[in-house]
Amino acid sequence: MKKQPEITQQTQKNIITAFCCLYERRPIEQIHVKDVIATAGYNRSTFYEYFTDIYDLLAHIEDDVIQFIKAGMQNSTHNHTDLLRLLSAKEDYLKVLLGPYSGGHFQERLRNEFMQSREPSCDGNPIDAYLSEFHITVSLSMYRLWLRQKDMNLDELSQLIDTLYTNGINGVAQS
Repeated sequence: MKKQPEITQQTQKNIITAFCCLYERRPIEQIHVKDVIATAGYNRSTFYEYFTDIYDLLAHIEDDVIQFIKAGMQNSTHNHTDLLRLLSAKEDYLKVLLGPYSGGHFQERLRNEFMQSREPSCDGNPIDAYLSEFHITVSLSMYRLWLRQKDMNLDELSQLIDTLYTNGINGVAQS
C-alpha cells in the first residue's frame, strides 16, 4: 500500500512529463526506460512501480485523456467548442499525442472512441457515418494544427470551425 499518495502522484506525473518531453522530440521506438528515468531523475525500479514498459506508459496517458474527454462530453452539448475546450485542458499531453512522432495513432484512437459513442441514426441514413467522420476528423486536424501554430486563440479557432461547418470554405476564403 502506498503510504504517501501525494508523493506517489507527483512521482508518476514526473515520469509522465519526462516521457512527454522525449516523445515530443523522437518516436516511441527510440525512447527507452533508461532515457525516461534519466530525464525524470528516478531509478529504474521507480519506473516499474508505475508502468510495465514505455508502451504501457503511453497507453496510460492516452487512457487518461480519453476518459477525461468522455467524462467532459457527458456534461456538454456535444459541439466542437466543447470538444476544443476539453482538448485544451489536456493540451500538454495532446501536443505529444497528436505530435509529429505519434504516427497518428492517438488521433485514430480518439476518432474511434467518438465514432463508437455516437448513437446510430434512427432512420439508418448511411450518410450519418460520413458526416460524423468528417466532423471528428476535421475538428481534430484543425486542433492539431492550432497546437503547432498557436496563431489564434481558442475562441477564434472555434469560430473558424463553426464558420467552415456553416458556410464551407467559400465562407472563409478571401477573394
